[in-house]
Amino acid sequence: MNKKLITALSMTIAISMATTTWAKNKKNAPRNNSAIEKALEEASEGHAPEKMKISKIGPVETGETFYHAYTGIVKKEPYRILIFDNKPSYLGYYSTELEPVNYEEGAILLKQGNSIARIPIPEKGPAAKIQLDSGVIIRFFKNKNLTVKKEESTETKAIAVPTEKSKSGMEINYREWTISMNGKKIPFRAMFVKKEGSKVFLKDEKRGITKDFSFSKLSLEDRKYIQKLEK
Repeated sequence: MNKKLITALSMTIAISMATTTWAKNKKNAPRNNSAIEKALEEASEGHAPEKMKISKIGPVETGETFYHAYTGIVKKEPYRILIFDNKPSYLGYYSTELEPVNYEEGAILLKQGNSIARIPIPEKGPAAKIQLDSGVIIRFFKNKNLTVKKEESTETKAIAVPTEKSKSGMEINYREWTISMNGKKIPFRAMFVKKEGSKVFLKDEKRGITKDFSFSKLSLEDRKYIQKLEK
């Protein structure tokens, strides 16, 4: 085969691969509903209700940024509009009685009677609340654990770092914990950080992220372990 033809063909393939990779990175949405459900379970409490049906709204392009929106439907509750950034990280959800029906550049579209209302998604991310032309206010419920991750990555600790020993003198190490979530028992390795009221803070061994859990959702063995630490 002619050398010039081979060179031209190689360049075409390289450009095609680069373009495909760029497009994929530009629209980096969650892989599937299982990935979405996992992200919700890892979010702060209240973001993963049982028996929620999830459907895709679409990638919302705003400026040079993409956000990814999904509808979450829970029986007898308002619609949830789940928002992911382009990493994709779960940012939180809008709660609204109006049905999400579509999207356009920079906004999610809602059905409001015989007309369409817009929830704008600015380039800097979802606003804490949106007031529609009709006066209806739609609030955004932020994934608070995402803030914790950012603070920890910049060494601004929002949660106390665990000491080597507990109040009772026991050594605190990484161990296997079990938490009940959406009817499932989920095991994971973590270290006890502290207990405040009904909240228990645990540091995940794999990712180094500290999260809070309801004391009642831990296994009986885990609760006894915490009680020993606090004696």
